[in-house]
Amino acid sequence: MTQAPLPTNELARLAALHQCHILNTPAESAFDDITRLAAHICGVSIAMVSLVDADRQWFKSKVGIEVNETPREIAFCAHAILQREILIVPDAAADERFTTNLLVTAEPHVRFYAGVPLITLEGHALGTLCVIDRVPRILSPEQIEGLEILARQVVKQLELRRNLDALERSAVESKQTVRKRIGFASSVISFAGITAALMALSAIFYQSAIDFQQQPWSQALHSDSTVRFLAATCLGFVILSLLFYLGYAELQKRYYAEETLEQERDFTAAVLDTVGALVLVLDAKGRIVRFNRNCEQTTGHAFAEIRHRLFWDILLLPQDVEPVKAVFADLKAGQFPNAHENAWMTKTGEQRLIAWSNTALLDDDGAVEYVIGTGIDITERKQAENALRKSEATNRALVEAIPDLMIRMTKDGTYLDFIPAKSFTVLKPHNEMRGRNIHEVMPPDIAQQRIHYTQKALQTGETQVYEFQLLRDDKACTEEARIVVSGEDEVLVMVRDISDRKQAEEALFQLAAIVESSCDAIIGVALDGKITSWNAGATKIYGYSAEETRGRSAIVLLAVSTHSNEWLEMIADENPAQYLNYCETQHSRKDGKWIDVALTISPVRDAAGNRTGASIIARDISDRRAMERMKDEFISVVSHELRTPLTSLKGSLSLLQTGQIGSLSAKGQRMLEIAFSSADRLGVLINNILDLERLGSSQSLLTKQTFDVTDLMQQVVSEMQLSAEKANIAVSIASASTQLHADRDRLVQVLTNLLSNAIKFSPPGTTVWLTAALTQETSEKSEPGVGAPNPAVTVQPNPSSASNLTLNLQHTQTQHTQSLTPGTLLLTVKDQGRGIPTDKLEVIFDRFQQVDASDARQRGGTGLGLTICRSIVEQHGGQIWAESVLGKGSTFYITLPIDIAMPRSPALLQGQTEVEVKR
Repeated sequence: MTQAPLPTNELARLAALHQCHILNTPAESAFDDITRLAAHICGVSIAMVSLVDADRQWFKSKVGIEVNETPREIAFCAHAILQREILIVPDAAADERFTTNLLVTAEPHVRFYAGVPLITLEGHALGTLCVIDRVPRILSPEQIEGLEILARQVVKQLELRRNLDALERSAVESKQTVRKRIGFASSVISFAGITAALMALSAIFYQSAIDFQQQPWSQALHSDSTVRFLAATCLGFVILSLLFYLGYAELQKRYYAEETLEQERDFTAAVLDTVGALVLVLDAKGRIVRFNRNCEQTTGHAFAEIRHRLFWDILLLPQDVEPVKAVFADLKAGQFPNAHENAWMTKTGEQRLIAWSNTALLDDDGAVEYVIGTGIDITERKQAENALRKSEATNRALVEAIPDLMIRMTKDGTYLDFIPAKSFTVLKPHNEMRGRNIHEVMPPDIAQQRIHYTQKALQTGETQVYEFQLLRDDKACTEEARIVVSGEDEVLVMVRDISDRKQAEEALFQLAAIVESSCDAIIGVALDGKITSWNAGATKIYGYSAEETRGRSAIVLLAVSTHSNEWLEMIADENPAQYLNYCETQHSRKDGKWIDVALTISPVRDAAGNRTGASIIARDISDRRAMERMKDEFISVVSHELRTPLTSLKGSLSLLQTGQIGSLSAKGQRMLEIAFSSADRLGVLINNILDLERLGSSQSLLTKQTFDVTDLMQQVVSEMQLSAEKANIAVSIASASTQLHADRDRLVQVLTNLLSNAIKFSPPGTTVWLTAALTQETSEKSEPGVGAPNPAVTVQPNPSSASNLTLNLQHTQTQHTQSLTPGTLLLTVKDQGRGIPTDKLEVIFDRFQQVDASDARQRGGTGLGLTICRSIVEQHGGQIWAESVLGKGSTFYITLPIDIAMPRSPALLQGQTEVEVKR
């Protein structure tokens, strides 16, 4: 440690310091405000006004430290007062002057120091305004300038205190001199009066003696009494002359004293007018006795116009009058010196904030005779403080709002400040980071990379942005670092976790790759129908490049056929329900060729959910359409070519069966029946194949109409009545009367098929039930899929009557995932046959599938009926499934949405009980 030498003017410096009478005085807001402001400006934890005495440094004001003084030999400020410029120690631990200093190695562990010497007008450095931190740092030019400005304010406060003390001493000394002169003059005059009185008494006494003796005048002159009288008279004249001389001399001295006092007054007035502070002198009643030029300039009032007026009637705001009177009363009560702040109202109505330091002059009796106040206009300083606080609050709010990790760092990687991120955890606790080097806390490769970009930012002055990866909680994370120059050899590093963004970018890249590589045309359009994006698939289908299409109208470009251009008009429609999930139309290619396309149109929305356009996915189905046309032609040919000979064959077999061309043997008759049955089966097979192909092609169009469900079921039962009677099967129906909007013929085909199968596989003497019900809520509503399993449907016959049944919708989990919603039509066909194995319940709906292959020979059937039923139901937007118990029977269920439902009456056919649907 190097001890600072003494300044060359040490004795004069100490004298000037002691003249301020500031050592060991209480804290004052004027100094404390400056200290706090210095700490804020420099962003440090410790700041102080340090005065260097003979063997100590004493802190008039301090922030962030508890002690009031330290020995001079370890004081940084002892070094600072040796120069006129600011002393900056960026890192005390690396400075040989302070490496072993107790203030560095022990509390307060000083690492950074910056002190501005407090130099008076005579050139004496009384101390410093200094800022200290526990970590190395570097001040910016703006921070240095701000610290120097505040140091000048401290010097003004010290000069003001010294001038005020000198003014008080001058006033007291002048007052005492005048009192001494007046006392001496009074003594001389009193002595002269006594002498004159004695001479008069002597004359009277002598005259009385002459009269008493009645001697002649000549005798009296030669008498002893005469001689004594004359001697006394002469002595009186001598004494009187001496007294007059002394009085004259005293008057001369008094004249010179008054002249000197007047000169001192003029000098004091000149000092008061030139001092850089406001000086106000009040008498004991608060009237203005002295008002220096700085007061005149600040308020706009001349001293002559406010002299001997109460200052609170002129200069104070109404709300400040009583508080100032209270301060004035404290001064009169002997509580001085004191300090306070209040606003002055200028002559123009402007408000100025003044910081006052007050004292009082006492008379001979110890009562306050005058109050002297010295003040500094701190309006601009307060405004700067308020602006700084507001700026700090704004910056603090911005920092709190930024989720990034923020680090102030020197060029060698030392952390000056460390603000943890809001969105992720750092590798080390943030309270352990300040003062440490990046090589201590980060992996070597990442630390070296950051140092590289830090040096590059300092060299170029440009913001550096780079990405890096590291392991956090055993998980690979991608982070982005942004490095900005924040001062000389200092940068601000902002680190953000971009793992989610990188994943999103990767997903978008993959999505873009999928879109671009798709064989389908994927087209983005705005609300006005103009094309915003165009992938390679669109170029392949339509022949236009992306550059040729961007910004052009899709309707005009694709020459949409006039009978199907509604799909593009829907894009600008406010009702998103108008958007198409799928449609087929024709578009024109660039070469003018018309192609068949299948379209899917979906709305595109921004993050706020507002529609911004639409996405169109188009697939060229020209080849498929050509194949369909060929298939349709084939089906037409097959239908004609197969049905014609089959019809002829059945006619011939029917002719043989009538016996018109001769009778057959029993064996022949049997063979004829087999041939006739085979021809019927072949006809059904042909019809089923044709129906199945039509259902899967564009020729299958539903012809919907509105009809009553009850009428539908009566028609089905009527058509199957003969078959039921032959098989000795009873058919029971129960239907809620409601309107249904669907293809009636197709539904008759479905129910007839299901009812035929039920009759076919039921033992004689049993009953087949056909029911229709409109689902209703009979219990508390619940959200679909929330807190309740998917429903299953069971139908149980009433033992008392085969025609009565109860339909329950139970909360049991099944393989069917569709929930029955209110307003859905539920159709059921139940038999009492042999049942269906569980592993066959789904298979039976596939083509050419039957429960038992022998059924085709014994009971007939092609294995296409249930396939056709499922196709028809799904085209209606419904669902079909089966449930069965071996040995007890099977139940087939159909659900259909009701486009037009008008419930009329809950009454059931044939007086049967009401169907209740429970959830």
